[in-house]
Amino acid sequence: DHVWSIEIDAELAATARDPNQLRNLASRMQQDGELDKAIELLRKAAKMSPGQGYMQSQLASALVEKGQLDEAVKAYEEWFNSPQTRVQSQSYVDHYTLLRLAGLYKATGKLDDLKKRCETDLQKNSADRTARALQGHIAFLEKRYAEALAGFQAITQTGPGDPNVISQLVQLAGFSGLFKEVLAVAEKANSGMPSWDA
Repeated sequence: DHVWSIEIDAELAATARDPNQLRNLASRMQQDGELDKAIELLRKAAKMSPGQGYMQSQLASALVEKGQLDEAVKAYEEWFNSPQTRVQSQSYVDHYTLLRLAGLYKATGKLDDLKKRCETDLQKNSADRTARALQGHIAFLEKRYAEALAGFQAITQTGPGDPNVISQLVQLAGFSGLFKEVLAVAEKANSGMPSWDA
């Protein structure tokens, strides 16, 4: 049965046109400890769906598990630098991926580089929601909670509501004790938009 399953997996990997199909297959391989195969499939899936943070996050996760931190950073950089990410951020900020990107930069001692990148991006475009959100996540990781809250609040004031930040705000409230202040930002972030986080 196992050999038959491997043959089917190999055929699926070769013929798949749906990146999510590849991603699901890669998840199974990652769970089975076949990291090299999982990484290969996730790279293929990420190329098929540029700008999708969840693909880059899963690829980065597999790379971290294999101990390839620099490669994991590159996976996130590819997502962060893609034009699709900036276009998408006008209506949807991917906080899940941004927090993991910031955490990986911190773990590899490159957080100052990421801070400079955010500053440069905001000098070019003060309404860059992705860079503003990333500043908030960096501040959170560095325990500068009031600054993190100010960064997340700025996002809610420069575009549509941002219900995807609410789970991050819940964590921020727990760490900072700024419950009233966080609640005010969370209510603005929700602004009636449907979201699991909301």
